[in-house]
Amino acid sequence: MSEEEVKKVAPDEEKVATEEMTYHKKPTSKVPWYFAPAYLLFWLVLLFAVVVPVFFSLPTGLTIQNASLNPGRFIAERAERILIDFDKIGPKVVGSHANENHTVQLLLDQLEDIRHVMQTDLFEMEIDVQVVSGAYIHWTMVNMYQGVQNVVVRFRTKASTSESYLLINSHFDSKPGSPGSGDDGAMVVIMLETLRVLATNRRPFRHPIVFLFNGAEENPLQASHGFITQHKWAKNCKALINLDSAGSGNREILFQSGPNHPWLMDIYRKSVKRSYATTFAEEIFQAGILPSDTDFRIFSTYGKLPGLDLAHSYNGYVYHTKFD
Repeated sequence: MSEEEVKKVAPDEEKVATEEMTYHKKPTSKVPWYFAPAYLLFWLVLLFAVVVPVFFSLPTGLTIQNASLNPGRFIAERAERILIDFDKIGPKVVGSHANENHTVQLLLDQLEDIRHVMQTDLFEMEIDVQVVSGAYIHWTMVNMYQGVQNVVVRFRTKASTSESYLLINSHFDSKPGSPGSGDDGAMVVIMLETLRVLATNRRPFRHPIVFLFNGAEENPLQASHGFITQHKWAKNCKALINLDSAGSGNREILFQSGPNHPWLMDIYRKSVKRSYATTFAEEIFQAGILPSDTDFRIFSTYGKLPGLDLAHSYNGYVYHTKFD
């Protein structure tokens, strides 16, 4: 084909292609602007009719009166009563009589009560009060501590030979002026009632559990450092559940996990009925935007423990105040 013939054919092919594109092109339509308020209203109704009720939907707490009808269940009223006694002690500043004596004694009394109802033929519980001193670099300063206390419980099935422990941590100290019922008393009593449920059940488990009630988190993070670097059971702890608070009430948010252990999220997803987790919260927290930290970092840095970091975040305005 000559050059002139190619030039004649090319425009015809372009014309055909243009006609085909025009033929197949679907007409476009736009929603009139006056539908925008209705569209916005639809999503607002969906938010307040579905999302908000689901967010605030929590299980009904069981009462002590119903405890006999619900063996092996978490009794919310019992935990609440302990929290009321915890709150009555008042602010629990590290080094104060309230923190080092009254609160520690409250915990020991509750643990002895649990020991008395424990299935002693199946389980064993060892209680240790650790008094520890040490130092470490926190941010850009040397953080030294002396004589801080941890109330530590090792709970296990008698038949267990495992040397791999699960560590569950919360703290009982508070900021000056705050009784610390949310941060972190609520998690403390949750741990106590969880231990009671385990101790009164007849369900053996493979790996021992260490319940750490640490007495110096607000200083910051001293008691957790003392435990993970010096306690006799620390070397056996292989995974962590850290329970903290930056508010009061409602469901807890999982805002840190791992690092590098995706199986933890699989277990969390399968085990928690009302799961609430977001990587967005993790990215904000780890970026240092919030001037806050938790014991999770100490356990991860000094103990190389993978774990889950959970906290209450609702009603954050009471955090570290006299209203907590």
